[in-house]
Amino acid sequence: MSRTTLAICLLALTAAAAHAAPPPAPGHHFDDRVGLISRDEAAAFTRTLEAFEKRTGIQFVVTILPELEGDLEDTVNRIYESWRIGDRETERGVLLAVFPRDKRSRLEVGYGLEGELTDLKSGRILREMQELPADPAAQRFALVMIRVAEAVAPDDPLAAGEFAEGYTYSSRRGRTRGLPGIIFWIILILALTGGRAGRNRWLGPLIIASSLSGGGRRGGGFGGGGGFSGGGGFSGGGGASGGW
Repeated sequence: MSRTTLAICLLALTAAAAHAAPPPAPGHHFDDRVGLISRDEAAAFTRTLEAFEKRTGIQFVVTILPELEGDLEDTVNRIYESWRIGDRETERGVLLAVFPRDKRSRLEVGYGLEGELTDLKSGRILREMQELPADPAAQRFALVMIRVAEAVAPDDPLAAGEFAEGYTYSSRRGRTRGLPGIIFWIILILALTGGRAGRNRWLGPLIIASSLSGGGRRGGGFGGGGGFSGGGGFSGGGGASGGW
């Protein structure tokens, strides 16, 4: 095989990878394909976004995918149009796509919302999301939902931080975790017990502290509920990209 032929083949393979087929539409508004948050949280988010769509006519979909194949903006734009997010007539749709393994994210905005959810606002939302701790991840998604609602439907309950049963939003910037958290709990427990000496003086507090600082466990995230059906909206590339 000549070098020219080899180069052409490589270019063809690269082009094919860059335009890989979008993943199939999920059928629900919150689509976690990597188990980043718990099933209960994902189900609560789906119910929240379903209710938001019924109240406002705005279709807001969140997807968490295993890996990014190709260019971020092109990939997310093709997912948006393949899933037919938003109504064909109003084109009021929003897609938040997150690729945790690649540490990338993008907020894609339909034509009908570009005046309210501008590129500048979208960028600010993603930057604010990144300022939160990556764990618990649900808090990051909740923040984006609230900020988007503030921009496109400021009078909606979601803009005030109201979610469906199963998730309660907290504005706290994460919780104490890791070694600092363990030390905090050890000191607190010893203070409450009077620092009584004994053979296993440190073992009990250490076990309790580790448990308290560990937080909840993740499950396989699944949107639950079900009710997402694309209406054929389009995006003109509006939105913003960021990290995760």
